[in-house]
Amino acid sequence: MKIVNATIKDVLLGFEDHGIFACSIMLDYGDSGSQDFGNYSLEGENGIEFLKRILTVFEVGDFKKLEGLNVRVKRGDNYNSLIEQIGHITKDNWVDPKEIFKN
Repeated sequence: MKIVNATIKDVLLGFEDHGIFACSIMLDYGDSGSQDFGNYSLEGENGIEFLKRILTVFEVGDFKKLEGLNVRVKRGDNYNSLIEQIGHITKDNWVDPKEIFKN
């Protein structure tokens, strides 16, 4: 697992192409490209918990205020590896989708 810095360039909270309510966070790694995090179905309690966890970890009250924030990303060693977690840039606070959506 590798930890890298990124900037949140864009966020989407709404219905994706198949009509599923979801959120997506576009991460910019600078010279090494960008990657999308999210696209989990937000239906039910787990979806609400996921959104609340994101807002809590990044200490914002509005999803749009995520844009421009610097964050840390835990992912595999390869550039296209799945993002395991995203976290606060200076605090040890992380969003772990596997933990939230384990049920």
